[in-house]
Amino acid sequence: MLKSLKTRFVIGTIIALAIVLMLIVGAINAFNYQSVVADADGTLELIMENAGRFPSHNPDKIPPNVDITLTPESPFESRYFSVVFVGNTPIAVNTSSIAAINDTQAIEIGRLVLSKEATQGFYKNYRYLIGSKDGRTRVIFLDCTRLLDSANTFLWLSVLVSLVSVVAVFILLWLISDKIVNPMVDGYEKQKTFITNAGHDIKTPITIIDADAELLEMEIGENEWLKDIKKQAARLATLTGELIYLSRMEEQEHTTFVDFPISEVIEEVVSSFGAPAKTKNITLNSYVPPAIYYKGDEGAIKKLITLLLDNAIKYSPDGETVSIALKKTSFGLTIRISNVATNTASLSVKHMFDRFYRSDEARGSGGGFGIGLSVASAIVSAHRGRISAEKQGEFLIIDINL
Repeated sequence: MLKSLKTRFVIGTIIALAIVLMLIVGAINAFNYQSVVADADGTLELIMENAGRFPSHNPDKIPPNVDITLTPESPFESRYFSVVFVGNTPIAVNTSSIAAINDTQAIEIGRLVLSKEATQGFYKNYRYLIGSKDGRTRVIFLDCTRLLDSANTFLWLSVLVSLVSVVAVFILLWLISDKIVNPMVDGYEKQKTFITNAGHDIKTPITIIDADAELLEMEIGENEWLKDIKKQAARLATLTGELIYLSRMEEQEHTTFVDFPISEVIEEVVSSFGAPAKTKNITLNSYVPPAIYYKGDEGAIKKLITLLLDNAIKYSPDGETVSIALKKTSFGLTIRISNVATNTASLSVKHMFDRFYRSDEARGSGGGFGIGLSVASAIVSAHRGRISAEKQGEFLIIDINL
């Protein structure tokens, strides 16, 4: 159990850390990219307002709608070109501020972006802006290669740092997780030891109480008080037995698995519930194909089916139907048990496998102790399976995947 809890703790922490780092890195890089785009758009607006050329360094020439800081070096730092069209005919080209593009290329690229619906965007590493005035359409392109390369470098560097951080935290957590997990494991082990020892110690006085009640009944005859004593002693013995069994089932390493005919086991359990079902006029349907084998603890699986069928019959209204089906799948086996449970709320379904949990309806019925389904869950976990429950209309469906 220590290894399992340690692994869950480390993996859970690493996943949480990875998600947080992913959100932080994503937000920072998204802001960085938007900053690059905003700076490029500001420069393009400035050039567009100045008829396709970079203005001289004069703060008064910056339009109020353009958010950009202009320095004496700004014209030399910005590589751009522009093309002016009337319709689809180029009438002016300016490539004096860029070396990678000639006039012919500028016209071809200009026509290409004009065919798009967007008035601004990216063509490769060039940010463009389209503006129209006096029947003329001006397309300005700004080379953002350096800024985009810087943003990409920052992105990969932040991702690399995040990965290194996750690995470092993983190693650190793995080294110190024993000290973090050990107190919880020790407390849990002490709790299980106490339950087992106390259960065995309680068995003796329960047996004595039941024997004394039998003797008193022989001496003074049947009595409602003696019947109640015997009934409560039997319930206490059942609870003690289930607590001890639950404690043992949680020790998965002590479970012995062998091949056995699970079809026959289920049919045997179903047959044993014929009388209890008949007393409530409940129809018990079984859909179990023959000759299906399963490798597991035969006694535990038998107890699992017994617990679930007992629960289904106990809480089904009189005259209803309880069904159990076994199906072989490519992943293993699926056992489905369904019964009408009109008083089972969705909240009860979510918690029904929690230890000692019982819904208000179950408490009012004076049924079990709220541990039977916990035992069922422990049996399924010991077989590395999964058990779940859901409401489908008036029906409660319990699925077991083994």
